Amino acid sequence: MGGTMWVESVAGQGSTFNFTIKTAAAASAQPIYMSLEQPSLRHKRVMVVDDNATNREIVLRQTSAWGMNPLTFASGQEALDVIRGGQHFDLAILDMCMPEMDGLELAEAIHEQPLTQSLHLVMMSSVGQQKSDPRKKEFTAWLTKPVKSSQLYNTLIEVFAGDSAARVQASTEEQSEYDPAMGERLPLKILIAEDNSINQQLALTTLERLGYRADVAGNGIEALESLRRQQYDVVLMDIQMPEMDGLEATKQICKEFSAGKRPRIVAMTANALHGDREMCISAGMDDYVSKPFQVKDLIRALNQCKPSAKVEKSEDAPAAIAPIAPPEPSVLDPNAMKRLESMLGKKASALLPKLIDDFFKEAVKLQEQARQTLEQGKSEDLRRAVHTLKSNAKNFGAMVLAELCQEVESLAKAGTSEGVAELLTKIETEYPKVRAALENVKRNPI
Repeated sequence: MGGTMWVESVAGQGSTFNFTIKTAAAASAQPIYMSLEQPSLRHKRVMVVDDNATNREIVLRQTSAWGMNPLTFASGQEALDVIRGGQHFDLAILDMCMPEMDGLELAEAIHEQPLTQSLHLVMMSSVGQQKSDPRKKEFTAWLTKPVKSSQLYNTLIEVFAGDSAARVQASTEEQSEYDPAMGERLPLKILIAEDNSINQQLALTTLERLGYRADVAGNGIEALESLRRQQYDVVLMDIQMPEMDGLEATKQICKEFSAGKRPRIVAMTANALHGDREMCISAGMDDYVSKPFQVKDLIRALNQCKPSAKVEKSEDAPAAIAPIAPPEPSVLDPNAMKRLESMLGKKASALLPKLIDDFFKEAVKLQEQARQTLEQGKSEDLRRAVHTLKSNAKNFGAMVLAELCQEVESLAKAGTSEGVAELLTKIETEYPKVRAALENVKRNPI
């Protein structure tokens, strides 16, 4: 391979084995956290408080690269003076160990100020989370140093994604998003290509509330067979499916059907990373919606479609609605229940218990598959299992479980098993907490 190999040895101390090889750089997409401005973070004002100048500079450069507007402070008192002066911030990143005023004390002081009572706080600590300290509740997220760029990026995305969801108004405004006459005004024949039964039910229910009936295919092969049997106006295509994934199915559709005869293809994926959209479009897809999807994004995608013929309108009578009980805040994201209630509408009380039971069955099976495929060294099957579990967990707001699955998925995608067993143990520890919280949702509707 054009390299060299040698050994350096010192008696009584040990040996060091060295080698060099020459190889071409592998083509790969740049990780999103290394990319430039991110739309969801752009122009967000972030306060960075750390007595270590090097740490401040690292966070300053990284957040600036994502399009944020950071201001750095060497002490808690400096930060408080600026807040009391009336400056606005969307987020504060605090160091734990600082002289005079540590991160916990600063967090309490920030939330005592009238203008920053609800300010999102992220702790960066070298000593881990202080589980017994009640002041930890002041923080939206807690990161342990050294913090990787990818960890910080994911945390900021989650913080502002949750903030956006919290701004969705309940009652009238939520209901107004759903237009039951849309299916009559814009009659579309819709095919859902999705292997995840929970995602299938959520998509079918959402479409039904918009006045549509849709058919379901469990993978890319079934989607192709459906398209050969009858004409559809739009395919809502999941990307990661067994037997034939969404990208390959789209390429086959483009080969078999001319531009004027094939349906519009909308990608639906839980990854939502930089470069995913470009990958989908280059495969032949026409649009892109991130999961868990918002109804406004689905409506926007459907409005781009042209109907080929009238379709029958659903005559199902609506069921009575029962509000969903708020979940355990430490385990489930409360905004997820609001999103599900909005998505399921008047059928929430009937459908939610079934969706939760389906999640339980799938979660147990997927955890078993993950363990088996790890032992068998089948990294692709492992990746697929945890990807599905991640998607399901996000639907119910089990964000800690979803993040653990994402870590395993990333390692499996990279072809490494190092650390996976420990992460699967963490998943198996977190799942009973999620199950207990969801059982509470089933038992205690409000």
